[in-house]
Amino acid sequence: MENIADFCRKYLEKHIKTAQNLYKFTNDRSLMAKKLLSLQRGLTGSRTLIGSPYMQDDSLLAPYFLYYWPVSYTQMWCILWSVKDRILSLIESCANEKAPLTLTDLGSGPAPCAAAFCDMVDYLRGEKRVQIKVLLLDSSSKALTLAKKLFEADFDSVSIKTQVCNMEKDFASGPILQEKNNVLLMSHALNELFAENGDREKICTHLLTNCTQMLTANGFFALSEPALLETSRFLIQVRNRLLKEGTVTLLSPCPGNADCPVLLEKNHTCHGDFLWTPPKPVASLAEEAGLDRHSVKMSYFVFAPHDKAQADEDGTFMVTSDPMLNKAGRVRYLLCNGKKRIAFSAKKDDPHAREQGFFNLRRYDIIRIENPEIRENGALGFAKDTKLVYTNYNG
Repeated sequence: MENIADFCRKYLEKHIKTAQNLYKFTNDRSLMAKKLLSLQRGLTGSRTLIGSPYMQDDSLLAPYFLYYWPVSYTQMWCILWSVKDRILSLIESCANEKAPLTLTDLGSGPAPCAAAFCDMVDYLRGEKRVQIKVLLLDSSSKALTLAKKLFEADFDSVSIKTQVCNMEKDFASGPILQEKNNVLLMSHALNELFAENGDREKICTHLLTNCTQMLTANGFFALSEPALLETSRFLIQVRNRLLKEGTVTLLSPCPGNADCPVLLEKNHTCHGDFLWTPPKPVASLAEEAGLDRHSVKMSYFVFAPHDKAQADEDGTFMVTSDPMLNKAGRVRYLLCNGKKRIAFSAKKDDPHAREQGFFNLRRYDIIRIENPEIRENGALGFAKDTKLVYTNYNG
């Protein structure tokens, strides 16, 4: 089965080629690999670049566009795939009403996530025709200029508008959004906001609440952060506060709207992990820099206005760990039902478990388990008549 992250390959290769033609990157792979490592350490290692105007540094543009732009694009593609039915509904309603589909990308940078959404619409729309209006908000005028050039080159049915916006300062003056949107995106931006504020969790929640109030009734807000312990746990904390306010509900990935149980354990977190075969520029640059890039990982949530809430599904679980082999010879996963995490295991050589796809489970697969064995402490086991039903397979 093809991986979800690879469905967008033809689109992504087109954008990479456009970026190469527009910006005439150096062919010195060794130099680009060194710059990539500097970028990687500054963003996910020491994080010294967080909050800095690194997009203004021309020497970092090549590794960004040939590595981080495709990674962010692919992450958002996987997130959007989890709510593709809602996107199809938006396409249908906009096409019928002959109205544009409206999107605002908050903290867009050079807009890999907005590009992923526009391509997803093209992938799903079939014969339907729909115009997309995109607004990009970012503090970097250079990043917005780069995004505008790429959109003008690669998207015919997209109206693109950019606006320089410092979300911290502008939010202090009033609401950031003035018009209703079908879709809001925010990727890898929340972790850079209000870092010096002592009540950061509360003010970030307030910012997001104000943004979600500018969603149409059938819209959604996709929010993602790096799969790091600190950033993932903070995102989960904000998620919990948003849900308690009662103005939004979760569409993805969790099977419920209760407080996330992962925060009950110190130094635990939760993130998606999607298999990926990266395009050649990404793969070769990662290899040159000594980075592993066989999957994309991120923590994310997709929210919708509360009047479109989905009912919790009893018996539905999300896979939240990689497989683990214990001393007794059992392969174990951690599952989450939206309220608590539960162990689910099978003997490592169980042919029935293999036939049911147990050993191929991946993080953020959504499954239902029929007739499980009930083991010690409420853990679940694979019995001879146990059956797995996939409701969302992440590839």
